[in-house]
Amino acid sequence: MKAFIKFDIKLFLLKNVPLIGRYRWHVQKFYKYLFYPLRYIPGSSLQYGPPRGLIDDSNFSSNDYKNIHISVIYFAESEKKYFSRSILNTNSELVSKKFNLYRKFNVCEKYLFQFTNARYISGNGGTLILSNDKILLSCSPLKNENNPHFHQSLYLFKLPKVEYFENVIIIESREADNNYGHWLRDFIPRLRWLLKISITIEDYILFINIRNDKFKLETYNVLIRLGFKFKEIRILKFNQQISAKKLLIPPVTRHGFQSDNEGSSFDDNLFVKNLFLRNDIQSNFKNLFISRRKSIRFTQDEKYISDFLLELGFKELLLEEYSVEEQAIFFRNAEIIVAFHGSGLANLVFCNSGITSVIEIFGPDYIVTDFWALANEINLDYHAFCSDEFYKGITNFRVARNTEVQVVLSDLMKYINQIIESKRIS
Repeated sequence: MKAFIKFDIKLFLLKNVPLIGRYRWHVQKFYKYLFYPLRYIPGSSLQYGPPRGLIDDSNFSSNDYKNIHISVIYFAESEKKYFSRSILNTNSELVSKKFNLYRKFNVCEKYLFQFTNARYISGNGGTLILSNDKILLSCSPLKNENNPHFHQSLYLFKLPKVEYFENVIIIESREADNNYGHWLRDFIPRLRWLLKISITIEDYILFINIRNDKFKLETYNVLIRLGFKFKEIRILKFNQQISAKKLLIPPVTRHGFQSDNEGSSFDDNLFVKNLFLRNDIQSNFKNLFISRRKSIRFTQDEKYISDFLLELGFKELLLEEYSVEEQAIFFRNAEIIVAFHGSGLANLVFCNSGITSVIEIFGPDYIVTDFWALANEINLDYHAFCSDEFYKGITNFRVARNTEVQVVLSDLMKYINQIIESKRIS
């Protein structure tokens, strides 16, 4: 009962065309070194070229910001905090090897900034340019890079045309425009910071990067529920440059391209939970199977898995068919959740601490620590399953993410049965 493998043109090109596949990163690195001096050319990026440098504020204190004339109007967590994640329960050597790299993690100090005469370029999480024509790293997430001095906006020959405003708040979270997991975990928690400050919110235009119609409606409902009445709400265009006399940016939830060693704060998770969970409605379904039949990353074997779980009393859910509040109720009442890796598992934030068991199923070329990390933050019983024998050695992240998942069904069924039995005994 192995999955049927379709021909994948992206995978074929990445594996067989050298410049696209094996040497792609080398070509990009050469390009970055070649055009590194662009940031040192005279003049301003308002006329030509990229911003004229970058300020890496990864280890700044509030006093350090004062020294470079940046106004911190609210900050939390007085110091960076370090934690350790629990030992992983898994059948897979590949999963164990990847996850053990990130047993230790930190929750970073966070600041809400107010900038004067600053600029912002949308796309890829955004780029904040200070009045001195330098990028501020904490408000400008890196794309496909971990070295801040190779920030993607330092290689632009010409910046987009500037649009000028008075008072602006910008909340842009990478991938949140069309990905439920990033919207729920990376975008929504940033709204809580606006509740902590004393400003006349009616004087500000809010820019957000939510383009999916369903997420847009949910976002508007959340803003109404929180009592925000902005002067105007606008959707960011890609590669739009905004200049504002006053510019507020709530802190990003995770900073880097690979944020496996960063965790969400307790306050972020609690804010999301309180925002969507209703205590007056209950779900009767204790065991859930999260279907990915409508997703790009799926398995032809899902029907067999679904039938097997239905016989064990599981409820199959297509989360796309439910509101956030309905999904929250399902997850809060769940005792066992079985799911292929996907953004729907962001709903684990609604689960009951110490009660819910989670079985996440991976393809061997695409193993991600996000929901193991979330399960640790809220004390869930987390398990990971992966059929290592189907490993293809795909190194390109995007191709691996869209590759069909293959599993050995007999092994998966045995693994799930063992967890169900152990939970029954305990």
